[in-house]
Amino acid sequence: MDTAFLVISLFLPRTTLVIYYFFLQIPFNTLPWIGDFLLTINNSGVAFCYEAATGKALWQEKLGRHHASPVLIEGLVFFINDDGQVNVIRPAARFERVAQYEMGESCYASPAISNGQVFLRGFQHLFCFGRKFD
Repeated sequence: MDTAFLVISLFLPRTTLVIYYFFLQIPFNTLPWIGDFLLTINNSGVAFCYEAATGKALWQEKLGRHHASPVLIEGLVFFINDDGQVNVIRPAARFERVAQYEMGESCYASPAISNGQVFLRGFQHLFCFGRKFD
């Protein structure tokens, strides 16, 4: 992954409003924008939180090498690293890990979310957690 110039823009009909721009290592996975915060993780496994209004870096935390994209579930961001460790982070100005789980196997796939359930595909198994349906 290379360091690149990123422009965050809000596209409105017949206009473009540039909110901010800054230098960062552009990841190949998605960048969740949650209220006042933009969260990302680079390929080396360092998660970053930026203030959405200004682009100011608020924190960074090593979470392990990642291929899976982080996902937002009920206001929390789930980061699944390549070793199968699930880190649940609350978007905030200071780093806050709400929970940490071990899948017990490697995982490169991004979670899939459907009808209140989260599906995680590890190297050997398919995991599902969430609401139970009858």
